[in-house]
Amino acid sequence: MHRPLTLARQTARMPAPFVFRTTREGGSDVELPSVHVMQDQGAQAMLATMRDQTIPRAHLIETSIQFSRALAKRVETLTVYRSAAEQVSKVGRRRANSRRRNTLLVPMLPAGQVLLPGFMTEFPESETISIAVRPEMSSHVPSAAKQPFRDSLGYVGTIIVLCDLIETGETALHVIRLIKEHRGRRIIIACIVGCEVGTARIKKEFPDVEIFLGALDPVLNEQGKVEPGLGPFSDRLFGRQNA
Repeated sequence: MHRPLTLARQTARMPAPFVFRTTREGGSDVELPSVHVMQDQGAQAMLATMRDQTIPRAHLIETSIQFSRALAKRVETLTVYRSAAEQVSKVGRRRANSRRRNTLLVPMLPAGQVLLPGFMTEFPESETISIAVRPEMSSHVPSAAKQPFRDSLGYVGTIIVLCDLIETGETALHVIRLIKEHRGRRIIIACIVGCEVGTARIKKEFPDVEIFLGALDPVLNEQGKVEPGLGPFSDRLFGRQNA
């Protein structure tokens, strides 16, 4: 359990889901609902700063935390409040507070933890379980470095997985399967940047999973990296990039 951070709260409008079209085998298009992309100017300005690989590390960390608050507020608006009317009624706010408490945050290490400050503000009474996922060199299939969930997750109302990137989608799919194996119900992916290919894979296998993104980038290169993406975001964030 984490202590809440002291920040001013603002009431947000209920945004409409973002729906994009992606080409699949055979040349036909498919609409993928429940993919929410932050399209306001403030969020996009912060994202542009995070993409800039020339900014100082301190500025990157500060901007990333500010972005986490904006993303968390968007998730909270659609997760906690079932309608706009609930935001202005006492009964609705009590129900919302109950849902807010019944939330589990699952940051994917290492870079997913940069989103924690914002989500701990919007969900101050939530539990947090971090998960480290590593690629298996022999099969290129990700696996959990250790078992993060000891018990059933059936008691949790909403599980929010925090990550920096969705590229091929394989890592996020592994975490979703692991949560489902432990009886997790409502799962939300909150991510800074996602690729259309990886996002489509997640929605195809798990249509009930909601995805919140700062941006949806169209290109996945031959190395399985999203473009333009965030560059070596984790290395820049933790000071592992050579000057």
